Amino acid sequence: MPLLPVQAAQLIAAAERAPYGRGDQTLVDTEVRRTWQIGAAQVRIAGKHWAQMLEALTERAATGLGAGAGVHAELYKLLIYDAGSFFVSHRDTEKAPGMFATLIVALPSVHAGGELVVRHGGREVRLDLRCEDPSEAAFAAFYADCVHEVLPVKSGCRLVLAYNLLRKGRGRLPDRRITNPKPRRWRSCCTPGAKQKTREMRKTRTMRKMQKTCRPIKTRPPSSSSHSSTPTPPRS
Repeated sequence: MPLLPVQAAQLIAAAERAPYGRGDQTLVDTEVRRTWQIGAAQVRIAGKHWAQMLEALTERAATGLGAGAGVHAELYKLLIYDAGSFFVSHRDTEKAPGMFATLIVALPSVHAGGELVVRHGGREVRLDLRCEDPSEAAFAAFYADCVHEVLPVKSGCRLVLAYNLLRKGRGRLPDRRITNPKPRRWRSCCTPGAKQKTREMRKTRTMRKMQKTCRPIKTRPPSSSSHSSTPTPPRS
């Protein structure tokens, strides 16, 4: 990482066009959604620290959503947005029992555009999940009933992992609201083979930086001409 153009081409060669749902239909229409996808069964993420980082991201996302304990992330798809890719305003369907939200992990990749816009209850936030440091990743989480869209990618390639956030057991979920007005950054952990003390020191610095380094997000009032004004937005 960051993703190289040749790697992006290899991923696209193994991918398929991502569909969307409308009513009881599953459709492929690049005027609505122009994105490549690779299913979870075909994705394997190596690295002994990844599981630990994902657990920490899930915990922070659940806390930000007010969902409490008992939340875990289930990989849904790897999504590749090359130049010109986008997804118009839509809501996510609840794809598994206990699913209540979506977690997006933006992997290091060089691109312009592709901001995530989330709307709910008359409020809108625009999340630019790009990181200045190529070893950093960013994440955002939102409830499944939030209308959201991915703006067109102007250049490069945007690479994200989409997770379903599932809550097991009983317990009422809080009121649905947008979380992460500022995207949290997560720097990669230590180099494999480093000594335990070095790992602990780097992890401590990582946690501190993750808490301090975040970029202000520009907000703007919803536009009456936006896609969210359509009566029946598509579903992912």
